[in-house]
Amino acid sequence: METQKLIEMLLRLGFNGTEAKVYLSLLEGDSFKASDIAIHSGVPRQKVYDALKNLSHKGFCTYKPGKIQKYSAADPRTSINDYINIQKEFELIREATALELLVKLEPMYEKRKQKFNPLEFIEIVRGRNQIDKKILKLEEETQYEFLGFVKAPYIKPPPKIHVKELKNRGVNLRCIYEIDNWKGYDFLAHQIKHGMEARFVEKLPIKMAIYDKKSVLLDFHLPTETPTYTTVVIEHPYFAQLMDLSFYSLWDNAIPLINEKELKKLRNGHKE
Repeated sequence: METQKLIEMLLRLGFNGTEAKVYLSLLEGDSFKASDIAIHSGVPRQKVYDALKNLSHKGFCTYKPGKIQKYSAADPRTSINDYINIQKEFELIREATALELLVKLEPMYEKRKQKFNPLEFIEIVRGRNQIDKKILKLEEETQYEFLGFVKAPYIKPPPKIHVKELKNRGVNLRCIYEIDNWKGYDFLAHQIKHGMEARFVEKLPIKMAIYDKKSVLLDFHLPTETPTYTTVVIEHPYFAQLMDLSFYSLWDNAIPLINEKELKKLRNGHKE
């Protein structure tokens, strides 16, 4: 039990399992041949040689040259302190390298994002979970504007727009809602409270979301007996700009409403 605990501690220090077993075997005597270590540790002989080489590089093992080499454990106090100091130096080098790489690679990534492949701008996403993941990814990438067309039939619960998180990032949020018998006013009120600008029209042509005038998500409802979850994502700046113009052509003539009383009144008038 104690041996297993020591192995686990050595693993946390940075050893692999073979190195840990070989090192613990070395600590039980003055010096050993590789064949003796293999028998004592239960590690195959070829792997023992690899482990001894690694332990020597790490400063945990010494060997005595001769016709038959013998290996000994180095003083743990010296070995561990030296090893930790070297790891700290490596970590500082890694951090400095990471910062330098970030400065050099970020412009390359931004340049890559600006490149447009005309053959790979349409993505069909199926299934509620995959659609939710795609929407979340688009929202995470949105920097300044979200526009939406919201109409029946609605998924239950209503589709999430993370209004508060987007608003806190400085994103402008606007949605046009189709006037219908939707019972989700509480959901709408919550969105308005956290920064969504809402307007209403009698009819919308399609469900749609536009992200930063770059990406458009379209929900095509299929008239089937069971709900189908299929959306098309078009990541094409020219198409997105066209949809942006379509949105604002409706927005400018839509009715701004923010309280339930007015909404109910308008719904009742729509029914008649």
